[in-house]
Amino acid sequence: MRKLLLALALAGALTGAAAQAHEVQPMIVTVGPVGEAAAFRLMVKNTETMPITLELEPMRVTVSAEGAAVRTPENDDIILFPPQIIVAPGAEQAVQVQYVGDPDIDTARIYAIEVRQLPINLSQTSNAGGATTEVKVAFNFISHMIVSPPGAKAEVTVSESARAPEGGLSFVATNAGKGVALLKDSQWVATDTAGAKVELDIDTLDYGGFAALLPGASRIIKAPAGALAGLQGAATVAAVKP
Repeated sequence: MRKLLLALALAGALTGAAAQAHEVQPMIVTVGPVGEAAAFRLMVKNTETMPITLELEPMRVTVSAEGAAVRTPENDDIILFPPQIIVAPGAEQAVQVQYVGDPDIDTARIYAIEVRQLPINLSQTSNAGGATTEVKVAFNFISHMIVSPPGAKAEVTVSESARAPEGGLSFVATNAGKGVALLKDSQWVATDTAGAKVELDIDTLDYGGFAALLPGASRIIKAPAGALAGLQGAATVAAVKP
């Protein structure tokens, strides 16, 4: 018997693919560092026609200078109840997520809750030679949790803008604030030396794979030439929000 395991890891927003066996909400949430404000309910819905078993694991998120998220297990700061669930077909179940780390943090942090599905058997087929292929699929989701002290805000500044030979533009964004900057919630305006301005299409920007900027971090962001139509020569970029 040949066994084929298809593991599809879906991080970030749901793609809406019909084959997904479960849905997770919210995909990103902000909580406080202490008390009732330090908890939220993660809702998991089974969209399959059979029961599914899910394991949940908390992780601390750091981000490389290139914008790649690095997730490491974190069992001291985050408590999950229950950490494993069985969800009936069409049913929805809540998992309580509680931050129990340092209540006196002065800058925001990012954690992740990975929801891993134990593989389910979708079908079995036999070929002319009598061999059987067992197809199993497991969908993994990641929900991100920002733990932010009261009043913490992101303060994004831009430096080192440079046009590329093919007409694109790269610039360095730095978060000088104490909150997490969600880069896709920002507005970026490019201005050339003649004063012409264009608002950059956030969906065309290259953030490096993880569109969040931790306090004190910097990131090189790239805009394609098509996003700069109407600008001539050198250009600078400013963050309008946050």
